[in-house]
Amino acid sequence: MIFNNLKTIAPDEIFSLNNDFLSDTRKTKINGGIGIYLDENGNNYIHPSIRIAQKHLKLKNFNYLPIRGEVNFLEETSKLLLGDEHYLSIKQLIASQSSIGGTNGLYIWGLLAKRSKKLPVMIVSNPTWENHIKIFSSLGFNIKSYKHLTKTEQFNLEDLVRVIKKNKNATILFHGGPTHNPTVVNPNL
Repeated sequence: MIFNNLKTIAPDEIFSLNNDFLSDTRKTKINGGIGIYLDENGNNYIHPSIRIAQKHLKLKNFNYLPIRGEVNFLEETSKLLLGDEHYLSIKQLIASQSSIGGTNGLYIWGLLAKRSKKLPVMIVSNPTWENHIKIFSSLGFNIKSYKHLTKTEQFNLEDLVRVIKKNKNATILFHGGPTHNPTVVNPNL
């Protein structure tokens, strides 16, 4: 399987301590772990300028998110991408992670893919965005590409299959949606 070479890392101590704090039922508890400002009642201290901005936003949580991001957002995004029924059938196989922007997301994903491969090969479409080549090359991937479009400007499944057959253990980058795909032509199989 693709992730056989991955090792589980130890949980972050600060977030583990915060989880212990959240599960502690004592009323006199104090959170001394995560560096957020609290008022004398143990509530988040919100700076007056933030209170003004808050009136214009529907933002209520000023605390740190878990390391993987907003869990409900990740779950709902997976449902949106896969459909509710398919999501439920493979939920235990899904790994998801928030990131700051798409480029950072690709970097994180590239690190994960590299750790799961001994000789990493990345298949990308041609064209792709230039930063994709730079990110994966900097991580040590051998970049292989396929022509994304046929002469009639349709998705080129034939060329993708050809490249996959030559690189059977490769990782494939598929662009999500028209805004991330430089040709705006997505596979429609």
